[in-house]
Amino acid sequence: MRIVGLCGYSGSGKTTCANLMQESMDLVQIVSTGAAVRAMMKDRGIALTHSALQEFNASLKETLGDRYISIVHASIDKTNSIVLVDALRTEADYRELRRQYDRQFSLVGLSSAEEVRFARLVGRNRPGDIQNRGEFDSLVKRERDWGVEALLEKADLKIANDYRELEPLVEELRRHPLLRT
Repeated sequence: MRIVGLCGYSGSGKTTCANLMQESMDLVQIVSTGAAVRAMMKDRGIALTHSALQEFNASLKETLGDRYISIVHASIDKTNSIVLVDALRTEADYRELRRQYDRQFSLVGLSSAEEVRFARLVGRNRPGDIQNRGEFDSLVKRERDWGVEALLEKADLKIANDYRELEPLVEELRRHPLLRT
């Protein structure tokens, strides 16, 4: 089993990349920090607004500290060839997965131009997503403060994802040995 962490700013295509990999490869599981957080909020009856999501996430980060990424550990099915962790946001997330899985762990970084990310986020209609440029700018600042840029530098595979079509991204993913089952 390999653990592949996905990192990048919101809207860079991490979830799209994970879904494409799952569709085109055998025995690939996706565990998502965002989905885990949204599920926790739903279980507690908290409305999935952008501000509520940010507050809840900040509270989790404060409570769990460097073990924030642990919210996905219980979901990992070790019978899969590849488990994709969508998404790492901090160097502590990286260190924790490296500690837990050592050589079985790799990091894939996705980057996209800011305007591309903004358009994707506004257009995808995911509960808790940004609705305007001010929220986007605040989100980018938070993600920079968390260390997303440092994670992108550590990535074993870096993908510039300004694709408007999915097929070139799929081809790039299929060609890379790190992502073969």
